[in-house]
Amino acid sequence: AVVSTQSGHYGRGATHGVSAGKVAFEVLALDKTFTNNSLCVLRVGWSHDIPDLSLGENATSWGYGGTAKKSYKGDFKQYGDRYGPGDSIICYVDFEVGVKCLC
Repeated sequence: AVVSTQSGHYGRGATHGVSAGKVAFEVLALDKTFTNNSLCVLRVGWSHDIPDLSLGENATSWGYGGTAKKSYKGDFKQYGDRYGPGDSIICYVDFEVGVKCLC
């Protein structure tokens, strides 16, 4: 189910957790629902088993947003390219080399 928070974030969690090996998922930005002033404000990423929907804003999650920023512990840095409607974003985590997350 999609859930909302008081801060206005919406989120969708996976149906299964992972803690070993390598795994990836893909998100397809379908329409302009998540755009603001031509920037896609959709953020995808990974979180521990107690998410708060604010990916990358704490020490238990990592995020990559359509504004071309990656985030971890509230530190937002330029990363990759902007994405928006029609784009496909793949997020990958590799537990075999520590925890390495890429989107």
